[in-house]
Amino acid sequence: MSENKWTLKDNMESSWLRFSRRMMNEYEGTHLGMHRRWTHKSGPTSTGYIKKYWRNYGVIPRKYIIGLLNKFIGQSFNDFVNEFNHKIKDFNGIDKHSYTKYIDCGDYFKREKYSFDEHFVYDPYGGERPYYVDENGIIHKHEIKVENTKNKGLNKIQLAYNKRLFIPKFGCVRINPIDNHHYQLEDYNFEEKYRNPVYFFDAFVFVNNKVVKLPIYGCGTEIYHYYNYYCHSNPNGKGYYKKDNYCWTHSDIHHSNDIRSMKIEDEWVGIPSTNLPGVKTSHHYHIRTKNPIYEKTLQEMNSTNDLSTIQKCTDKLKMLKEYDIFDFGMGDNINYFIKRSDYEKVSD
Repeated sequence: MSENKWTLKDNMESSWLRFSRRMMNEYEGTHLGMHRRWTHKSGPTSTGYIKKYWRNYGVIPRKYIIGLLNKFIGQSFNDFVNEFNHKIKDFNGIDKHSYTKYIDCGDYFKREKYSFDEHFVYDPYGGERPYYVDENGIIHKHEIKVENTKNKGLNKIQLAYNKRLFIPKFGCVRINPIDNHHYQLEDYNFEEKYRNPVYFFDAFVFVNNKVVKLPIYGCGTEIYHYYNYYCHSNPNGKGYYKKDNYCWTHSDIHHSNDIRSMKIEDEWVGIPSTNLPGVKTSHHYHIRTKNPIYEKTLQEMNSTNDLSTIQKCTDKLKMLKEYDIFDFGMGDNINYFIKRSDYEKVSD
């Protein structure tokens, strides 16, 4: 076992020593007593921990784990785990199974009763793990295809370009706001002009195993959401409207929208966000407006003579704000598209 240990940075230090601006505003003059700062309810000791007694190191750098795995290619997985545990034993708050982001789960893991989240994979490998363990418990390395990586073949300049792009300031795109992170994707929740894809920007995108710069369009409505998902496993999008080839279990959406689905398929091709590395995927627009739940409860109370209902509504109104801040944006998962005419040009 190696005598060398990993050196990890304590990521709590800066937050523990930071002055609270809100707290400082409570003081007049220019002097701030250190005793008051350390005992104030928002000060460093407010959580019950003092810095010198609690150090949290958080995440192990990827290069450490990859470097160690490379040293153990062709060797026992159990020996790797022992070495890994040896290197992290002095650190608090560490994910002790973080190496599982990089190693395929196979029969060996089931036989040895290793358990971890099989769906969690480190992003740069695009859903694939670069290492695997054979039935004898020996570590091997996969060859990861470039098109399956997070960068999707983009070079550094192209990736930096995508990261600099900003979603246009569309403002309010919804009629009904996002409700407790439930995006309510039905058409009637959106302004009419946002019920179909709208132009966002020109970006570098990975299409048909090549990187091209194309106009990118976005939409957040339900039928486009499922069509985009369909395109993840059917890259050209064809066949979406056919009754024997529906996306997931949402056939009721497509049965009632066959004509529209055919038109969508003819005009657009959905692009997974992994094919647009670096591009932002969320749009929010917050407005302070009347609370619809408050309004609905008030109407219910005013439309009945039942005393128990009135009392129930009264109690509920006391707990609600008449006005609140709501999100009228597209949400956290924008669905991106390119025009089929552009797709066909780059397919030649």
